[in-house]
Amino acid sequence: MSDQWIGFDFMDRKTPIIVILISIVLLVAISGCDGKKDGNGDTIPDAEWAAAKAEALKGIFLSDGWGNPQLLPAPVNSDGWEDGAYITSDGSKIYFAYFQGNLIGFILNGVKDFEKYKRGPSRGVNPPGTIDVFVSEKNGSSWGEPKKFQYDEDVWSEGGVVISDGDIYYMSNNSQKGGFGDDDIYMNGTNVGDGVNSEKRDNDPHVIGDEMLFWRNDGSFGGNDIFISKRADGKWQKAVILPSPINSGGNDMQPFLTSDGTLYFTSDREGSLIIYKSRRIGENEWGEPEKIASGSGLAMGVGEPTLTADGKNLYFVAIFRNDKGTMDVDIAFATKK
Repeated sequence: MSDQWIGFDFMDRKTPIIVILISIVLLVAISGCDGKKDGNGDTIPDAEWAAAKAEALKGIFLSDGWGNPQLLPAPVNSDGWEDGAYITSDGSKIYFAYFQGNLIGFILNGVKDFEKYKRGPSRGVNPPGTIDVFVSEKNGSSWGEPKKFQYDEDVWSEGGVVISDGDIYYMSNNSQKGGFGDDDIYMNGTNVGDGVNSEKRDNDPHVIGDEMLFWRNDGSFGGNDIFISKRADGKWQKAVILPSPINSGGNDMQPFLTSDGTLYFTSDREGSLIIYKSRRIGENEWGEPEKIASGSGLAMGVGEPTLTADGKNLYFVAIFRNDKGTMDVDIAFATKK
């Protein structure tokens, strides 16, 4: 899900720039929810919601030798909306976007009455009812209290963090920084230029060496397509679109390329949100995608794959809906068997 579905002043400032791959139309069709409420407007007890998520995890299918999925514990996941996860290569830190409440209910209500949809800790999100990026550091088997991302700016939205060779890449809609479109990609606070950025929305960078993959609401294949840019003499060159079978008639987004040439990405080409992987077989040639993770039942879908450098830990976003129609998003992970 990108910020393109909010036709409101909120979009011009602190837009929900989290990207879970679902269009608002799909959400309306399958959720039927209006906040952390049941059909009668009664609050759903936290214990019921936790039980629903535990049951829903059983509906997430993982192939390719991955173990059973688990949710990250508090203080990372909470009663709020955790999204847009990125795990650092050594697994020591996790970056994520956070909304203090039921984001879908808030949006379906026209981005009004935030108090009605508020749940979870505030974490210092400013202004209330908007989204900030946070980072949590691992300490043994536990995670530290999330802190604000160093390039997070009040009023504007950031997301899609990735770190490569010590540089921090992310997306932002800060038009006061000389952006090219609604969402642009930045490195260490500076726009990476028009080789990557366009008048459209350029999102979720993944940088490895001198290559950057990202997605754009291009529409050449489907609604959103994956692109690649190469860096030469310190400048990102004009991005080119990845061919089929990576891009399809659906929404293809959130690329993550490993050092061995395996591309993980999310697509709704089969109707629901699924994580795929494809092997690189040429300069811009890719093997047939294989399904790695998918949801069923109360686990509506999965997306935003991110891996540690050793390939042993997969983190992703899991989208839940309980039997009363309430939705939530949390960060999950799985370990190679």
